[in-house]
Amino acid sequence: MTITLSAAELENVSTSGQPIAVDVPSTNNRKQLLEAVLRATGIAKNENFKSSDNGGLGLARFYMALKEIVKKGSSRALLSVERQDQYQMIIDSLHSLLLDNRVGGQQRIYLCNAMIRFCGAKEQFPTALKLEKLKQDPHPYTAGRFGYVYKGESDGKPVAIKVIKIYADDINNLSKVAKAVSKEAITWSLCAHPNLLPFYGVYPLEESEYGEVCMVSPWMANGNLHQYMKLHPDLSPKTKVSLISDVARGMAYLHENSMIHGNLKGTNILIKPDGQACLAAFGCTELFNHEITAWTSIKTGSTGRSGTLRWQAPECMPYYDPPEEIADVQQVDDVLSETARWSEKVDIYAFSCVCYEIVTGQIPFGGVKDNYVQSKVIRGIRPAVPAERFGLLTELLSLMDDCWKQSPAERPSAPEVVKRVDEIKNRLYLFAHV
Repeated sequence: MTITLSAAELENVSTSGQPIAVDVPSTNNRKQLLEAVLRATGIAKNENFKSSDNGGLGLARFYMALKEIVKKGSSRALLSVERQDQYQMIIDSLHSLLLDNRVGGQQRIYLCNAMIRFCGAKEQFPTALKLEKLKQDPHPYTAGRFGYVYKGESDGKPVAIKVIKIYADDINNLSKVAKAVSKEAITWSLCAHPNLLPFYGVYPLEESEYGEVCMVSPWMANGNLHQYMKLHPDLSPKTKVSLISDVARGMAYLHENSMIHGNLKGTNILIKPDGQACLAAFGCTELFNHEITAWTSIKTGSTGRSGTLRWQAPECMPYYDPPEEIADVQQVDDVLSETARWSEKVDIYAFSCVCYEIVTGQIPFGGVKDNYVQSKVIRGIRPAVPAERFGLLTELLSLMDDCWKQSPAERPSAPEVVKRVDEIKNRLYLFAHV
């Protein structure tokens, strides 16, 4: 199959004065397929990666050539591109396609995973995500399981700078770190919602021994949910349910876009200057698609490693005995298969734990040792809920119980959670004005 642009289409699209044609050959020849992709990226770059709606033709041709190369089973050829400028054009074209809202479903899943793979393989990122100037404090402000957070400044604005931790075992396998950074940065950069922490871009660490790249976001002076609640111990029921609503909406946005957060908890929820909650820490985020999970060669599931024990759903824990509806469908040996362990319902479970934090001001199973927590969760025991602490929010208890169901299939969906939280919120507001 050959696609040749017409003379009208080729107007103002050329290099060195020579017109560019986009050929998508009906062949399994990797070289010819790769050349077709590169020609398309050349057009896209000359058009500043405009979408077809804005008069761009290159991205559409790139997408068609990319689909052909995937269909022929030659997608790995793209990783063999040696010229840095050509490799960068592939990444920029992929990123531009992902910013097009018309690309969704299985195609978006594939493109996102391809972006993560290409960026991690050669530690290159989309040009649009590369920051040029950044000031960083000499010492970290805080640290988590996956990285350090520094305070800094970019374009006169305070920013948070996240650096992935490098352990001794990682030094001989820095590609692992690069892939972790690319996964979080690309996934995060494609999210845009009031209840998700915005992403500014990536920046190479100065004077870094291992050439790490950091991720930059706005600085949230109110801190995380735990810090905010310590500073405001007497939050009203109205404020608490508003925070719960914010978390639910951020989670629902991720699920709508085929993403699982994977590590919902109070310390990963930041408070914006206007008091709104926004989800952060996308290091555990995974992609899912129930209809077509084999469309990409990159694994999109997860084992039980991600997340934090007290917020983890039972299916993410070792030695968990799955319900019949999972065991009948999935092949389960000594441990549960990845697909069965990891679904958007792990976020639903963790959401209930976050509700517990917001209402009680305590972490789930406070005072209980980790090994006992795991045993309790697997046996269906949940954190003790003091009803008197809920007051006007007693209706929330029913929702939390449903989100804490042992079987993932019995837990509500994110849109249903949002709907029920809104109903609680509306009744609470109505009560306040009676």
